[in-house]
Amino acid sequence: MTDSDKLFIRTALVMSTLLTAYFISSLFQSEFWGNILSPLNVIAAGGVLCFAHLKSDRSIKVSLTLLLFAFAFAAWSAADVLWAIMSLSGKSPENNPFIWIMYVLTNIFLLSALFIFAVEQFKKWDLVQFCIDLTISSFMIVVLFWILFIHKDVSILYALLASDFTSLLSILTDILICIGIFSWFLSVRSGNIPLYMCIISLGLVLFAFVDMYYYYIDYNGLYAPYAMNDFAYVASLCIIAFGALWKTSMDRSAFDLSIITNIGGRRRWVYLLLYPFFAILLTVTGVMDVRLNTADFFSFTVPILLYWGSCQYVQFSLEKEALLKRQNEILEKRVAEQVSELTFLANQDTLTTLFNRRYFIPCLDDAIQSLCQHDLMAILLIDLDRFKTINDTHGHDVGDMVLIELSFRMLQWNHYGAMIARLGGDEFAIMFVGQYTQKNIEDFCIQIIDMCSMPIDIGKTSLNMTMSVGIALCSDHDGGDGKTLMRQADMAMYSAKSQGYNKYQYYSPILDQNIKQNLEIEALLKQADVEKDFKLFYQPQYSLPDLKLIGAEALFRWNDRKLGYIPPNVFIPIAEEFDYIFQIGKWVMKEAIHQSKKWNSQYPVKLKVGFNISSKQLDDHQFIKLLETLISADDLDPQCIDAEITESVMIKDGDHVDNVFKMLKEMGVSVSIDDFGSGYSTLSYLNKYLFDRIKIDKTLIDSILPNSISGKNIVKAAIHMAHAAGIHVLAEGVESKEQLEILIDLGCDQVQGYLLGRPVPADVFEQRYIEQYCSLAMV
Repeated sequence: MTDSDKLFIRTALVMSTLLTAYFISSLFQSEFWGNILSPLNVIAAGGVLCFAHLKSDRSIKVSLTLLLFAFAFAAWSAADVLWAIMSLSGKSPENNPFIWIMYVLTNIFLLSALFIFAVEQFKKWDLVQFCIDLTISSFMIVVLFWILFIHKDVSILYALLASDFTSLLSILTDILICIGIFSWFLSVRSGNIPLYMCIISLGLVLFAFVDMYYYYIDYNGLYAPYAMNDFAYVASLCIIAFGALWKTSMDRSAFDLSIITNIGGRRRWVYLLLYPFFAILLTVTGVMDVRLNTADFFSFTVPILLYWGSCQYVQFSLEKEALLKRQNEILEKRVAEQVSELTFLANQDTLTTLFNRRYFIPCLDDAIQSLCQHDLMAILLIDLDRFKTINDTHGHDVGDMVLIELSFRMLQWNHYGAMIARLGGDEFAIMFVGQYTQKNIEDFCIQIIDMCSMPIDIGKTSLNMTMSVGIALCSDHDGGDGKTLMRQADMAMYSAKSQGYNKYQYYSPILDQNIKQNLEIEALLKQADVEKDFKLFYQPQYSLPDLKLIGAEALFRWNDRKLGYIPPNVFIPIAEEFDYIFQIGKWVMKEAIHQSKKWNSQYPVKLKVGFNISSKQLDDHQFIKLLETLISADDLDPQCIDAEITESVMIKDGDHVDNVFKMLKEMGVSVSIDDFGSGYSTLSYLNKYLFDRIKIDKTLIDSILPNSISGKNIVKAAIHMAHAAGIHVLAEGVESKEQLEILIDLGCDQVQGYLLGRPVPADVFEQRYIEQYCSLAMV
């Protein structure tokens, strides 16, 4: 049992004890005890109301209602105390006007409390239905008052109107209290009335009836002081206080009166039958001397029938209105959903649910304008490498699932409040705003690259994605706009892409110069004639340790009349961007195959001519067919051809690369992995794919010096692992005798570099290397 429950029980026991004592006093009509116990009961009930006021939810409606109840009890207590003082001192209190004013103030305060509650409640109800309920309640109560108290005698009514104003005001307030309570209960058609309200309403109605009954018996000369009528007064007030105590102690939940409405299908007209029943009951019991006739019967039944018909019409109209309102709400909900969907389509990418370009760019402009001091904005422009291969090889459904998975990973990673958007295709953008450093941004790039490089398993297919990231920075004093920042990030991204896979690059003004140069190179490429403007140079390859000439690598050269010599690592990426690489690649393969056929036919050698295959050529489904056609056209033994594929391609699309390698092996063409160790080295694929040779990159060869143990150990490990897998090893970029001797000691199979021969045109290669080799072989 809680403390509140204990307090409720103690208070109820005290009130019951006092009220019981007053009941016994009233039975014996004790003047002394009546004068003592009557005010004492009301004062105790008023104290309960003050306690309930202090413990209430302090809303204006509840708090003020309880306060007015307390004022009513205070007025009654003051009148009772003054009555007791005058009565016990032998004076006549009936003739004291102040006492009667205090009694009538009780009625006024009770009616005011009821009015405040009604204003708060009824303004949420349907006005037409409430007016009908109020009208019928008023009419039935007035008819009941006319029959029971006035006895349908006009002279009694005139006498009542001619009485003192306190009596007239008391009767009027009593009638209004009854009308208010009965109208409210009659109007409630949905929701359950709380118990404490029923208790308080019972006390108010009882007080009003007892008060009217007092004036009735007083008018007829039947009033006896200190009898049961006085007890009924005090009992009604105690009932009101008990209702407030119940609310405070037993029903502490905040009740929402808005759920009580006068709209619904309850048959409230049945309650109107209580009025004639009450009149008949008082007549039969003899409490009042009333004689009912046919006119009285019709005065009750006709209004009830009219009320029933009016309510049926109003409730039917309200039901239609409610149905229309529900339909409008459903329509508004659907419209809101459609607006939300349109907003989603306008601002978010439908595939990944990330923000789209249309939403991202304006947000970028707003963020630039609102940059705070010391804030740094960073734009990360992300482009997936060789994503087109995924779509072409596995289908667009798989490509979409890759985009969804990468988007999900980025969203899971984003604990920094960054804004992530898919700009279109395989391009994403991430915007950071805050007090970051360049080191923070670099860490973010590394985290994103590592996270997105993890294998993506779709069905039985496992894909390894890489990306290129361009970074553009902006601070509060830089100015600029979103368009400029995106352009800078785009330039940085392409610069990163030119460096390989999984690279990130900051924007710098130098990139602007590079872009201009690239645009110039692109324009020159589009005007170039492959047959006339390009040449193939060949660099010899030797076996170890005998230094026997075994082949040559065909190297593409472009010596433009305007810009001069342009390195392949500069113009090849540009050629790949607008697919000019296919025309170049076809020409390279055709020339290399033709040259290999010529040399192997004219000289007693078996030279293997290698040429580089770009990643875009591998993505082309016609590549194998084209290579096969070119070999057949020159009737060349495929074993005289070596397809060199950059190591970085290996980690992009393993399944596709594996299929290409298998087809090349079936043709008899050997495969070499170029630039091994340039940044993507992993020995795990030595046993995974079908290729014949790895070409160790020059950066690793440069590290094998006599005093560099770590450099030699790295190369040694690569050679031993390759040999264990049955793969030959060629060292690129050998420029010193010390390097050559170390490679021989390490067991390297083949070698290529400036020490043994620089790249030269085909005719020079033929004279300098092939003819010299043949003459030495004949000696």
